[in-house]
Amino acid sequence: MSRDNLLIILAVIGSALCWWPATIEPSLDFPRWLLLALIALMTALATALSDGRRFVIASTVGTFTGQCSGFALFPLSDGIASSYIPHAKTGTVTLFPVRKPHRMLMVMDADVPVIEHGGAGDFQYAQHWTPTKVDRILHDSSKVELGGMELTAHLTPGHTKGCTTWTMEVKDAGRKLHVVIVGGPNVNTGYRLVNNRQYPRIAADYEQGFRVLHSLPCEIFLGAHGSYFDMDEKLKRPKPGVPNPFIDAAGYRAYIEDRERAFREEWAAQKTKTVVSR
Repeated sequence: MSRDNLLIILAVIGSALCWWPATIEPSLDFPRWLLLALIALMTALATALSDGRRFVIASTVGTFTGQCSGFALFPLSDGIASSYIPHAKTGTVTLFPVRKPHRMLMVMDADVPVIEHGGAGDFQYAQHWTPTKVDRILHDSSKVELGGMELTAHLTPGHTKGCTTWTMEVKDAGRKLHVVIVGGPNVNTGYRLVNNRQYPRIAADYEQGFRVLHSLPCEIFLGAHGSYFDMDEKLKRPKPGVPNPFIDAAGYRAYIEDRERAFREEWAAQKTKTVVSR
């Protein structure tokens, strides 16, 4: 069995060990130290198996119960190590760089303070994680080389202050295709688009983000969540002789228009509610 397969099996076992007592059998009341010991054991085993390779281990630990609710291991390629910090109302997200500290964490400028202060200062959620030093601060239109590809970071704010959409170009049978990886165009439940003291320009930022998204050429539509681009359904469709379902310019335009419409409807409803409540 290859070392990579062992690493994958280890990640699955670690996830099961941590998830089962916290979720399936909460009545067993596992002590906090035991669950944290499981994480430490999985980390030690993964490190031993890594043989000097670069990877990141991420775990999620409930702040109130102390129970581990997730464990994952991500091998890294010669490029960037980036983390997606979920909008978790309760939970601590910890990133452990293992073996190779020269891996780079790159974050859009407006989100850097929240990342480096462990979640403190987030405009919406009381989320916390180990403060993480950002190696490279990205700006709108920054370029990143990854695996021989050049990616461009586009600031599409609103969902977060530094929400980032990525684009790149690929070739298929000699044809150049534009790839768009959408960051986050959604207005989460509880977001205040009117009189938001923590994020006064949130509505204006959403408008800016949608202007950018509308301006991007797109043939291949991807996103931060598979649900954005109907990933599960598209994965079922590829067949020999059938057009690639991921080449979906119409789907991209329809999705962005739908999300902008949802934003404007929510914004209008909040403005109406604010006027009525005065």
